[in-house]
Amino acid sequence: MICGITTAPRQKCFLEETVSSVFLSGFRDIFVFAEPGSEIPEKVRNVSWVMESSVKRGQWRNWLWMATRLCNFSSKIVLTAEDDVCFARSAARESREVLKSLILSYGNECGPLCVYTSSVYQNKMNLIQENPGMVEQIDSRSLTGSCALLWPLQALRRVVEHKTAIDWQGISGKDSGSDIRHSDTCIGMCCHELGLKVFGMKPCLAQHVGIVSSLGRDEMNETMFASHVSE
Repeated sequence: MICGITTAPRQKCFLEETVSSVFLSGFRDIFVFAEPGSEIPEKVRNVSWVMESSVKRGQWRNWLWMATRLCNFSSKIVLTAEDDVCFARSAARESREVLKSLILSYGNECGPLCVYTSSVYQNKMNLIQENPGMVEQIDSRSLTGSCALLWPLQALRRVVEHKTAIDWQGISGKDSGSDIRHSDTCIGMCCHELGLKVFGMKPCLAQHVGIVSSLGRDEMNETMFASHVSE
């Protein structure tokens, strides 16, 4: 499996924690896609390949650049992540097993597995009784949280080549250049339009630890964290 992580200048940098947790969870081919001015600790350079952009792409276009580059590798399973997520020690193995099972069940309709699953979805899963290890399809028409997605390669390739992704100008439809954000919304829309199923986990295998949203929202709230996370 291969992993790509987007990073940009932050008030507080969690990149080292993110890359360390990805590495310890079992990923070895890790690529960091960095916006100009990003803080890249030496420990990150020791365990990953750092792709430093010479131009400011912005939140959405940096993700699209990362995803497009990752599609050029031969790995059949791809993790896309942001720089403020920490992963469980078992994340690589468990998420790979879950995704492979979903691919067997849904074939070309299988989209990404939300290794980080927002409480927006977790709180709706299994309302009757607690059932650890749940994996359910979630409504992607207005996806909340795309900071850790495990993809079948073909599904990721279809998204980055989709017209909605190429033409995306933010929720307003009027943003341009490096101001284009809300990648989770665009990714969800692309999956919905392409007929790709998106799956959530409870508990999930990653937690959003950032204190500032990278998606253009004014402030962090409880929907930007997972309520049930494996250790």
